[in-house]
Formats: sequence, C-alpha cells, structure tokens
Amino acid sequence: MSGELVVVTSCTAMKLDTSDGSLRTAESLYTGQQHVRLMRGVKAYRRAGRPLGTLHLRILSAFHGLLPPGKQISAYDHSFAGLPVDAIRRQARDKDVPAQIRQLLARPFSAGVLLLGDPYLRACDLDERVRLGGPLISFCSPAVAARMPRIPGLRTIPLTNAEARRFSVGLIALKGELGGRALAQLAREPGDLANLTSPNADVLGWLEAVPRPRADLVQAVAA
Repeated sequence: MSGELVVVTSCTAMKLDTSDGSLRTAESLYTGQQHVRLMRGVKAYRRAGRPLGTLHLRILSAFHGLLPPGKQISAYDHSFAGLPVDAIRRQARDKDVPAQIRQLLARPFSAGVLLLGDPYLRACDLDERVRLGGPLISFCSPAVAARMPRIPGLRTIPLTNAEARRFSVGLIALKGELGGRALAQLAREPGDLANLTSPNADVLGWLEAVPRPRADLVQAVAA
C-alpha cells in the first residue's frame, strides 16, 4: 500500500473577492467553513513534513471540475446545488469529472476521504465498477450513505445534526472539521492511521478525542 493520502472536498459558495480580475490558488480562494476547517488540517500535515507521504488534495468545483490545490483561478458563481440530477451529471461529464475521480481513486493510497455533499457525489457518478487503490471513507448524510454503491474498500459514515452537536460545529461545516482533525492528528501521530482505515474502527470516536486543529492555520500554501 502506497504511503499517500487522498482527500476530495467540494467548492464553497463563499469565496474571496477577485472582481479586480486577480487569480488565486484554488485552495486559497474558498472561504466557506467546510474549506477553512479542512485547510487547517491540510496545513498542519504539510508543516509536519507529510509523514504518511504526499497528500493529494482535490477540490471539486461545479465550474472548473476537479481542481488541484495550486491551480490559479478567480471567483465564480456556479454550483451543483439545486440542479436536477441529469443536469449535474451532464455538466460533470463535460468537465471530465467522473473519469478524473476514477483515475485519482484508482492509484495506490494509504487512506482516502471524500468530503462531498449529495450533488457533488452525483457529479462523480460513482458505481460498482469503480476500483479503489486503498481504503476510502465517505462522510455523508444517512440518505446518501444508503444509496452509495457497494464498492470494495469504501466505507460510508453518516452524519446528522447529532454529530454536528457532538463536534460543536454546524452541519454544513462538519465534513471539513472531521477532515481537518484527521489530517492534523495524522501529522502528530502517523501511527494513528489504522484509526481511520480499519473497517471496524470508531472513526468518529477517534476524531472526537483528538485536539481541534489550530485556528491560525487557515492560510495554506499549495503542495
């Protein structure tokens, strides 16, 4: 199993103002709480020297497709939220999202995490033919978890308002909080990887016990 991590998150409606035409790296453009909280863990992992290997962070944008963190872009106003499923999948295919996500998840990795809501998971169009290069967790709603395809190596962890209260964060930001905590803890204790990847691991219990990533680790540099 390769010593690499894969994290796929979604774009957020809140972005920096680039009305002057300036470009920003994809990872620094989004200012929504899911992204901000995730990036605290991303930066902690990088600052620790990437102890489990390269972190392959990708941001799924409804406008640009699957973005690497250092891609230079400007602000835009487009989302998959609220679109019919057929329109989501059509737009995603036009941006080659299903093929790119399959390619990303097929390469060998030690652990992968999907931090995607329902419309963005539909854009990925995952099915039983997807082959994973390592153990993959998808944090999602119970309804989404119930209809996720049976892919060997994929584990879904349903999130509700109860988990949001448990972690003292809004439901919209919860995925980013969990992803950020996981990366920050793996930066401190790489040996904790099994707490994320073991099929029967109490992932939420593990994440609840680890310290919240420092709030000053918000501005992250690209890998």
